[in-house]
Formats: sequence, C-alpha cells, structure tokens
Amino acid sequence: MKLNYFRSFKRFLKVICRGRRQVLWECSLKERFANSPLGYQMRRFSLFIAFFAVGIVCSFAASLAQSVSLVGKSITFEKLIKEISDKSSLKFIYTNDHVKAMRPKDLNLVNVPVSRALDEYFKNQSIHYKLEDQTVILFEAPEKRTAANAGNRARVQQQNEVRGRVILDNEGELETTAGVSIRVQGTNRIAMTNANGDFKIEAKKGDILVFSMLGYGSENRKIDDERELRVTLKASAMGLDDVVVTGYQTQERRTITGSMAQLKAADFEHMPLQSFDQAMQGRMSGVLVQGGSGVPGGPMRVEIRGLGSISAGTQPLYIVDGAEINAEDAASNITASNPLSFINPDDIESIEVLKDAAAASIYGAQAANGVVLITTKSGKAGKTNFTANYYKGLTEPMPLIDMMNAQQYLNVRMEAVANLNPTLTPEQVRTAVLKEAQLPITMTDGEIAALPTYDWQSE
Repeated sequence: MKLNYFRSFKRFLKVICRGRRQVLWECSLKERFANSPLGYQMRRFSLFIAFFAVGIVCSFAASLAQSVSLVGKSITFEKLIKEISDKSSLKFIYTNDHVKAMRPKDLNLVNVPVSRALDEYFKNQSIHYKLEDQTVILFEAPEKRTAANAGNRARVQQQNEVRGRVILDNEGELETTAGVSIRVQGTNRIAMTNANGDFKIEAKKGDILVFSMLGYGSENRKIDDERELRVTLKASAMGLDDVVVTGYQTQERRTITGSMAQLKAADFEHMPLQSFDQAMQGRMSGVLVQGGSGVPGGPMRVEIRGLGSISAGTQPLYIVDGAEINAEDAASNITASNPLSFINPDDIESIEVLKDAAAASIYGAQAANGVVLITTKSGKAGKTNFTANYYKGLTEPMPLIDMMNAQQYLNVRMEAVANLNPTLTPEQVRTAVLKEAQLPITMTDGEIAALPTYDWQSE
C-alpha cells in the first residue's frame, strides 16, 4: 500500500511540473507578442475601434437629445423636417405617398428632445417611423397594410376555386383520363383534367361549366354553393357529315385530305371582339394570332404554321365569300388601324383556315402563307330574329404624373449636360442648355422662373 501511495504522489508531482512549464511557456509567448511591433499595432487598432464606436453612439444620442420647438396649428410634415434638420444631423427617408398620407397636427412643444417631437407628431398617424443610423425611415402602418390586404382578399373571394373529378362512361366501363376540357361559359377560362380525372378552375356562383372531350357528349353544370363536383361524360358516336368550305366547293370533313381548321360562329358569338381575327386566337392549331403594335384596335399579325420566310411577308390570303380582300397594312405609323375591322364578327357564319399546300393549291403562289376563308351569314327561312349584344366593364384611370415646371426642367437638363461633359464650366453648361431650349443666353433665374408651364395631362 505504501508503494502505491508513493507512485501516485510521484505522478502527481510530474503533472504539476508539466503544467507549470506550460504556463511559463504561454506567458513567455504572450510577453514576446506584446512587445513585438505587430502586437503594438493591434493594440492601437483595438483602441481606435472602441473610440469610433463610442463616438457614433454619442453622436446618435446627441442628435436625439437636441431640443426643438414646434408651436402652432396644422403643422405640416415639411415644417417638422425643416425644424429637426436644422437642429440635428438626422436625415429622413420617405416617399410622396407618405407625405400625402400625413395629417397636419396642432402642437405646443417648447424645447423638447427630438425623440419626443417625433413621437408626438407621428402619434395616431397612418405612417410610422423608425431610427437607423441617424436616419428617420418612414413606413406604412401595419394595420393599414392589413386593411389593404383584406380588400384584396375580398376581391379574390368573388371568384372561388371549384374542384372535382370527371369520369368517362364508355358503355358501362368507367375510367378517368387526362385531357377533358373544362371551360367557364362565356369566358376564356379553361382547365384540363389530370391523369386521375381531377380538375380545378376559378369560377363564381352562377357560372356554367362546360365539360367536353372528343368522342364523348358534353355536360353543363351551373355553379351553386357546392365546391366539389363529380361529372360523368358518356361516349357518343362522332358525326362524320360535318360540312366545311374549301377553296371552290363545300365538302364533307371525312373526304378532305388537306390540313385545315374550322371555327363556327357559335364558338365566339358571346365574346366582345373588335375584329374577327381575334376570334381565331388560341382556338386553331398551328395558327398564331398576336397584336402587332399593342394599340387598341390595331392590326393583328396572323401566322399559319410559323414563318415561311425571313424577308417576305407572313400575312395569309383572306377570302370573304369567294372574293379576295387586301389585308395589308399600308400605314407606316404605330397607330395604324386593323384593315380587317370592317368585317363585323356577328356577320360571320364560319371561318376555315387552309394550312398546307394541298388545301391552298388552287390559289397559287399568293397562298404560300395559307388561306383564311370567311363565310358570312345569309337569310334563313322562318321567323325574323333580332340579336343584340351589350358589354360593359370597369377600368381605373391612370394616375397623373407629377410634372416639372420650366425652372426644374432646365436645372435637371443642366445637371445632365454637366455629367456628360465634366470639362465644361457652369457658365458654359448654362449657355448650352439655354441654346438647346431656344432661349436667350442672357436670361436670369427670375426670368426663367417666370416662364409659362404647361401640364399636357390636364389639357
């Protein structure tokens, strides 16, 4: 037992000696580093950072502690900014909408800190503020944003999402498949089923959903309070006696060898169209219809099976009741009208598009880009029918733009010329801008400020 105690005591002394040597080595290392030039520089840098941070905090605190006086009725936000900016180094970040939303307030503050003046002015305002690095940042109150979001949600709730499943009944055999078309009657909203027959579409109460698929009868469902629908489409025999118009005759569809597409009046009679070419948009395979200029009522560009030439035109040949019409836009400006707008879409019985060379061959080279055949309605036996269409809609006017006056415009123009030509003196810049504006170069600032200003938006 004594031997074991002796050995344990010996190991304990070794550990103490080893730890002492380690401590002495670390102290020696720290002493050498502290006396080196690098250690001296690091101590100086640490002191600089500490004093810099203290200076920033003191400066910010001093700005908020500055005293301001605001006494009067209906004190505007501009007066508040001017008073605080004159007495402190605080800067303001805001927009014109913030200024318009700010209500003038009656204040009676004498020699109060800047922080209290801000709190008193922004109390019960729809705009709040926060302080960041000697900058006052204005932002919209959270409750106001919540109210705006609630209004948006109310508008979105006018159109609810309808879900459901479509089942195909093929002589007693039930199945689901993708590709069933669901359309909101009278609109362009269309949805398709997935592989499980499920669908979802935006529709409001009272809308009629039209379910259709090639080889099956269509089904109409009126939307009520039910949000989950289950629709069954039954198989039907396809009619092969559909008659279409070709270049020189009427022909049954089953006997046609060329490639063509047909659009009947029932497909677009309930749509507000300015010209019949808009009716073909998105309803014929291989036919691309898009606006050329974006101007309301402007010409449409129709391409059949893509571009056939880079340099030549892409306009197809238009035939109305057997007569060729000129659809070329001769105007060179961007506000050109649509040359096809003289054809009333309500007068059209059907539209056929001949897409390949075999179908359009009788028209020769002028039909290289395809042919659009238009058949208008004719009188029918029976009672006299009158059709009247009425469409209405709502739109919001564009907000007016804040325009510059003559003095502001010339100042901005001088700044632009000075930035573009840094070698010019201020006098040379002023002379160049006045010459450009066809004004006398001897005009004073007072004469420039007296120049008339016109706002074209209110003319």
